[in-house]
Parts: sequence; C-alpha cells; structure tokens
Amino acid sequence: MKPETSGTVEIESLAYRGEGIGHIQNKVVFVPLTAPGDRVDLTISESRKNYLRGSVHEFKQRSKHRVVPLCDYFGECGGCHWQHLSYEYELEAKQKILQDTLARIGKIGPDAYECPLPIPSPKPYGYRCRLRLQGLMQRTNELGFYKAHSKDIIPIDRCELACEFVNETAKRLHTFLNAHDYVLPFTEVQIFASPGQEEAALSFSCPQRLDQDLINDFLKALKSYIPKVYGVAFETVVDGEARIERFGKCALDFEYSFSTPRKEEPVSVRFRTQINSFSQVNPEQNRNLLRTVYDWAAPSENMIVLDLFCGTGNLSLPMARDVKKVIGIENSAFAIEDARYNAERNGFNNCDFRLASVYGGMNQLRDEGPVDLLIVDPPRKGAKECIGDMVALRPSKILYVSCDPTTLARDLVLLSYSRYTLNRVQLLDMFPQTYHVECVAEIIPEG
Repeated sequence: MKPETSGTVEIESLAYRGEGIGHIQNKVVFVPLTAPGDRVDLTISESRKNYLRGSVHEFKQRSKHRVVPLCDYFGECGGCHWQHLSYEYELEAKQKILQDTLARIGKIGPDAYECPLPIPSPKPYGYRCRLRLQGLMQRTNELGFYKAHSKDIIPIDRCELACEFVNETAKRLHTFLNAHDYVLPFTEVQIFASPGQEEAALSFSCPQRLDQDLINDFLKALKSYIPKVYGVAFETVVDGEARIERFGKCALDFEYSFSTPRKEEPVSVRFRTQINSFSQVNPEQNRNLLRTVYDWAAPSENMIVLDLFCGTGNLSLPMARDVKKVIGIENSAFAIEDARYNAERNGFNNCDFRLASVYGGMNQLRDEGPVDLLIVDPPRKGAKECIGDMVALRPSKILYVSCDPTTLARDLVLLSYSRYTLNRVQLLDMFPQTYHVECVAEIIPEG
C-alpha cells in the first residue's frame, strides 16, 4: 500500500518482537525503535484487519526511558532492537512481557507463581563469544549483518554486542579476505571465541564444494595472518547433502564455577565446545543460568536426571557429581561428542548422553522407569511435540529453560492437562539490547 501519514500516537508499551505499541482509532499499531512515553507522528507502512504497522515520521515528545544508542548501525541493522532504552527499563520491559504472555496465552496470572526480579547480564554490551556474519562480495569482500526485515546486508566494522576479542578477530579476518587474489566463495562465517584464553575458531558456509588446493592455501595463509584462529570448519552442500569439513582445533575450552548455599565448596565444571555445537553466547550470564538450574534442581544422591536437548551437557553436568545418574538426549552428533567428552573430562561415570531426536526418540525411556528431575531446553519452537512423552515419565519436577515466552506459555497449558503447574519463573537476561527473553520455569505436579 502507499505510505500515508497518520495522526499523533502515544507509545504505551513494548511488544515481544521489540516494537512499541500504540493505538489509532482502537486499532493496535506497532512502531519499531520507539519507547513507552514517546509521542510520535507516524508513516503507516502496513494496514491489516487487526493491526497497523508504521515508522516514526516525527517525534513530538521523547520518552524518559530513551538513551543514546552505543552502536552506529543501530536502527538499520536487524540484530539489536532496544539500544535506545536504558538497561534498567529493558529488564523491566522483559519481565512485563514474560508475565503478560503467561497470562494471555497460558492463562496463568502473576499471583499463581513466584517471579523473582530479573537477573541482569553482567555485561549489557560486549558479552557475545559467538558472532555470525554474512558475506558480501562486491569489489571487495565485506562482512556484515542483515538489515531489519530484509536480506540486504549492511557491512560493519564492529558489533557492540561482541566481546573485544571477537571484534578484533572479525576485523583481522576482513582485512585478510581482501589481501589475497583468490576468492573463497562463502555466504556466512561464524566466529567462536574463548575470550579468557583468546582462542578462536571459524566456520564458513559455502554454497559449493571447495577445491582442496584452495582450502590448503587458504588455511596456510590464514594461520600466518591470524595466529589465534586455531581451527576452521567449512559447511558445504554436495549433491544436496550438507557436509562439514574441519581443520585444526575447532573446539574451545570454557570453565564455569559458581557458589551455591547447597554446597560448602563452589561447583566447578570444565567444558569443551566445538564450533558446530550449540552453546550459550553469553558465557558470564550462562554461569548465573547454571547456578539457578542447580539450586532449583536441589540435586541429591538418589536422583535420576533427564536432560532433553542437552547440547554439550551445559545444564546437567554441574549436578552430575551430586546425583545418581544423568541421561541426556540430543540430535546433534557434535554436541553429543562434546557432552561425552565433558563427562569423562570431569570424572563423571554416571552420565549417559544419547544421540537421538528428542521429538521422536523418547519412547525408549518409558521402559527405564520414572525420572526425578526433567530438564528441557528446547529450540525456539518449544517442546509441544514431546510433552506427552515428558509427562509419561512422571517427573517429580520439570525445569524448562525457554528462549521464547509464547511457546513456553503454550507448553504450560499442555502440561496443565496432565496436572503440572508453574511454581516459579526466573528471567535471566541472556541477550541484552534485544527483545529475546531467556527464563527458567519450575513446573511441579499439582498438589
């Protein structure tokens, strides 16, 4: 439709996807890059039966919650949504979104469960140890991010969410890619770093199989130019089948230690994570996540723990020394390889990490008896497809780690049909400056 200018709108709240919400003639209007308390003239870009979407034509009044964004690309880059908000207000907004979503979709009012104050990220900026950049080949090779709601790429010099070592590696990689005559045909590169040890690994997504001589020349030159990159993976598609070739050390080491009132000594676990395995991008906040899960789990020597979508064992390994058995299920061969290695490395012989689909591979567990604690950390789409298998195991407690409050609320409704209820939920801000909401929900049998 042809853009049109509406009247003045006051922004009342924030939506889960990051946009400000106002009303025009009783119709909801979504406006990106606004804050509650803004009064703006809009240019309407989308008109639907139940809502409108627009952009700011002119500010009439600016919200008291606004701050100056740190990043020069903010507003054009699609990675961040809330750099224009104070961090204190961002936490408040995420807590409200979480509770409103549980009430609207899950029909669970805020008086029905405990909801402690959000745990802020130790670093509101400079926290990411992973960065995924798009490749753009023009006259030169450029690295960048997608624009908001677009596949157009914005070349960038640095990302303010990334730790300094990741930014340094990205800058050197950009220079390196333009320092040679040959062209590496890639569409995306992931930088994975261990900031404390200043080691990095790279993974390139390539649309076609690479010539081995090209790979050898590329790796030799890269190592001399960026010596702190210790491993490189190439993800290619050959005859319609995805293939990953790895060279060098593509796994990095992390150590997490945290204090808990349940133990006199701090809990400490060492992890190896390969670049092709999932891991939390905010290592310092991950420590708070592990502490929360450990404390709420209340591990004991006779406890059987089932960890669904276990990844590298991030959530269950910290309690392995205090329970009878840990069973983990994950469909990533790289992650399971890491989880088994991590269990052995930490001296745990009571861990059974299995390569299988959680959505289709849980039937085998029914013959093994009930579990005491079930940990589930599903992808953004949630755990809908395995709720029936989860409750069939009759867990005494479920700890659901969610990165999407809408699918969490939906799954809580499904769990309520089997008489499981939400006891408490803790928001941990894993992704500052974005709308993403990470939380832990403790779910227990009714009565």
